[in-house]
Amino acid sequence: MFVRIPLSGTLLLASIGGYTRAQPAVPQPEAASRNRIHKTREYKALCKRAKTADDFKALSAWCADQSAVCRRKVAQLEAELNVYNASSPRPGLKYPPREQTLRDLIAHYRILSGKWQESAENYQARLAKLESANTNR
Repeated sequence: MFVRIPLSGTLLLASIGGYTRAQPAVPQPEAASRNRIHKTREYKALCKRAKTADDFKALSAWCADQSAVCRRKVAQLEAELNVYNASSPRPGLKYPPREQTLRDLIAHYRILSGKWQESAENYQARLAKLESANTNR
């Protein structure tokens, strides 16, 4: 009744037929996509060449997002530590106790979150300084 077509045949038919993936109905404005950083490589590149208010806004948003990611990780690790502490003790472990590892990770991500937040605040300050210089002209 039905004929099975192998995947390669399906791909060939799709390419011959001109099938393309559906595009979003509303195109994103170019400025909105340009001001958003999506990868660490973009962040590093923008750090080197940032001069405009939009650049500093994007950098500040990236840093604030990274700080939020670190805070979520801290919350997740604290929950895991609570679950670990609620369970029964494990005698004679071969490796360092998971509790110490979790505590170290929590401390690391707290420091990292603070650094990202500080960077976000620095970029906000540079943005405010740049905007005040532009209004004085």
